[in-house]
Amino acid sequence: MKESVGEGAFATVYKAIYEEKVVAVKILKIPKHQKKKQKTIMNEFRREVRVMSKFQHSCLVEIVGFSVSNPVALVMELLAYGDLYQFIHNPENEINWELRLRIAYDISRAMSFLHSLSPPLVHRDLKSPNIMLASKDPRAPAVAKVADFGLSQELLTSSLRGESA
Repeated sequence: MKESVGEGAFATVYKAIYEEKVVAVKILKIPKHQKKKQKTIMNEFRREVRVMSKFQHSCLVEIVGFSVSNPVALVMELLAYGDLYQFIHNPENEINWELRLRIAYDISRAMSFLHSLSPPLVHRDLKSPNIMLASKDPRAPAVAKVADFGLSQELLTSSLRGESA
């Protein structure tokens, strides 16, 4: 692995080479002596792998592979401009209205795709650190891609009607 490109409460993301391709490797931080937290983290990891490997869309981050042995890791495409949160908080980045609208458009395309599935899939953690940027060119095939599906959930018909289980 090359360098750390991001870190969160439950994982660190590294830049790496896999099969001659530059990728992002998300390595989970699994606390050794907290069984309940271990189970929660692993359940979210399994959900993320299942969702990312099941659905392909130009505005969803692509999964390349994963490992359930030590270290538990998710290998994904690496997007050139990192996450939206870091991008908008960097004063060197110019974000004109055309780019802002394109980012919003790509996010809406991803959400529309997920919500049109049967059953619909709800992301449940959509925020700027979970939006990755592939390009700064509003005319590119995809500028923004949605990532981090650890909290996503399929909606059952009863959930849509407001009924409880």
